[in-house]
Amino acid sequence: MEPQPTPSPPQGDSKRALLEARESAIQDSAKRRAISVRESRGSKKSRLLPFAFIASVALGLYALASQPAWLVTPPPPPESPVIVEASLRVAMWQEALYVERYHSEKGRLPLDLAEAGAPDVAGVSYHQVSEDSYLITGSNGEVDLVLRSEESFDDFLGESLKTLAKRVGS
Repeated sequence: MEPQPTPSPPQGDSKRALLEARESAIQDSAKRRAISVRESRGSKKSRLLPFAFIASVALGLYALASQPAWLVTPPPPPESPVIVEASLRVAMWQEALYVERYHSEKGRLPLDLAEAGAPDVAGVSYHQVSEDSYLITGSNGEVDLVLRSEESFDDFLGESLKTLAKRVGS
């Protein structure tokens, strides 16, 4: 007997199978392309990251070493001698207020400004002269002043508060 030929699928089924095979091949090809694109992007990013890090560190070190004008605030201009003196007068007056308050509360002068509760101000010092009198001396650059306990605070301050108020307002 002769072998029987394999029955061929109906005409519509073979076209459908070919169409499905073609669509499957196209989808596989698209997936492979998408994967290769993702991989190539990832490798570019991974090569760019160390370069960006090194560039950032180099820029930071440059800015730290050179301190360019666009990064560092310039120091303020020096104060005028009038402002320096007015500031010193106000600081000494404030220290004297602490001493006077202590004297009125305790009935005696403090041994030092710290005992009176006054903050430590550079260039300002307190000296007890007698049981009821004292001196507060101040030095700020070229200005040296003395405030005596017998002296009127208004006379000592003069126009200092107005001078400082004009400076702050301008």
